[in-house]
Amino acid sequence: MDEIWHRRDVAVARIDRAWYAALVHATILAVLASAIVTTQESWSVSDTVSAIYVALLVVLAIGTAKRNRVAAILLLVLTIWIEGSAWWNSHSLLSLLFLVSFGGCYAFGVRGVLEWHRVERDRPMATAAATVR
Repeated sequence: MDEIWHRRDVAVARIDRAWYAALVHATILAVLASAIVTTQESWSVSDTVSAIYVALLVVLAIGTAKRNRVAAILLLVLTIWIEGSAWWNSHSLLSLLFLVSFGGCYAFGVRGVLEWHRVERDRPMATAAATVR
C-alpha cells in the first residue's frame, strides 16, 4: 500500500512541475509580448498569435493540474510545435532554451498524469489486497 502512495506522490510532483513551469512560461511570454507591443505603434497579427499562445498555455496548464491527459499531451505538443518551429526558422537561443527547459518539464507532466491515472486505477486492487492480509 505504501508503494501506491509513493507512486502517487511522485506523479503529483511531476504534475506540479509541469503546472508551475507552464505558469512561468506564460508569464515570461506575456512580459516579452507586452514589452514588444508597447514599443510598437499598432497591434499586429503576431501579437494576436502571442496572446493566444499565452492563453492556451494557461488553459492547458490548468487542465494538466486537474490531471487531464489530453491537456498534458497538448501542452507538450504545442510547446514543441511553437518553440521548435521558432527555433528552426530563426535559430533563436531563447526559443531553444524554452524548448529544452519547458518541454522537459511538460514531458514530466505527461508522465506524471499518466502515472497518476495508473495509480488511481490500481489503488482499489491494492486496498483490497491489503485488507485480505
